[in-house]
Amino acid sequence: TSANEILNDMPFVDPPPRDALEKSYQMLIDLEALEQYKVTNTRTRGYKITSHGKQLVRLATHPRFATSIIKAREDRASFVAALTVTALLDEELGGRQIESNLSLCVRDILRAGPDSFIGKQLIKYASKIGDDAKSAVMDALDGKVNALEVSNSVGRALLPGFIDLIAQYKGDASYGGSSYMLSLGQSARLDGKQNEGDYVIVVDTSSGDDGKTRIRAYSPIDMNELKKVSMEKSEVYAVATKGYEVRARKVTKVGSLVIASSPLPSPSPDEVVDVLLDALSSIGGLPALLPMQSKKDVAEIVSLRNRVALAKKHSNEDWPPCFVCLETNDDDIATSLLQPWLAAAGSLKGLDLNTILRSQLSSDQLSSNYNRCT
Repeated sequence: TSANEILNDMPFVDPPPRDALEKSYQMLIDLEALEQYKVTNTRTRGYKITSHGKQLVRLATHPRFATSIIKAREDRASFVAALTVTALLDEELGGRQIESNLSLCVRDILRAGPDSFIGKQLIKYASKIGDDAKSAVMDALDGKVNALEVSNSVGRALLPGFIDLIAQYKGDASYGGSSYMLSLGQSARLDGKQNEGDYVIVVDTSSGDDGKTRIRAYSPIDMNELKKVSMEKSEVYAVATKGYEVRARKVTKVGSLVIASSPLPSPSPDEVVDVLLDALSSIGGLPALLPMQSKKDVAEIVSLRNRVALAKKHSNEDWPPCFVCLETNDDDIATSLLQPWLAAAGSLKGLDLNTILRSQLSSDQLSSNYNRCT
């Protein structure tokens, strides 16, 4: 099932925003809960649930926390760390998180012991997960598993569930905090904290009164841990700041975080077309191309569109539907119109939309019907 199918087929009273739904799909792909595939001979993408995804639905918590718990089960300290953070942020421990560094939160909770209120609440929560979870938590609260060892394992434990939410240190701030760059390119402030390391896993954020993103819950993560789960692959992508120019590179990544990158030769024509069609859809389709054209071309395109609209009113001819899409996008029409031109253009900005639109008109429409409308 795709995001489009959900929005089209389900009787929502208030349908969720398409981009939010697509981000949810991408999160589940990053967590390895969903696997994406391409439907043969189409540009349609489908999704199927993985064995890990089937395990997630058995845990009554957010898929991110569920992933961390499941993946940490083989290491006792990491398992306790994942359980404790989940219980804390799921508000199962009867208190409010005050310390933003989750490693310190976990250390303090475990040191409180099994007879403390928070210790009893943690045992109660772990019992809901399973007997192995309850046993691991009780051992940690009793001191059989070192609290400091568990605290130091928080980053490693959370990493599988937050692999797309790693932030990189950018520098100390004058207000006494630190500045980090989230893996998707957004800056974030960590107030009141410095020397927290080059990388942190961001578990929770909020916006301050000044509109800037604040990191509210995090855990430091060591580069060695990141390298263990990094993947090297070739990717073809569009550079938005270069008019969506298509490039290829070899990258070493952890989720969305690029650790290393080197350029590759130009991608194949088919790869260029696929990337540009995806980019076009993400920015709103055909209408989004107009601002990329020269002022002269925009004026000619608008004039052409108006003349064609007038000609349609005064003739029974079939006129290309692409002119309507200049105002209201239709992905299928846009794909049919632009696909033959994308590989040669190499970018969205490189498309000569005026020439493309004129190519859709017959010679008679250009010289006869179109001229009569002028």
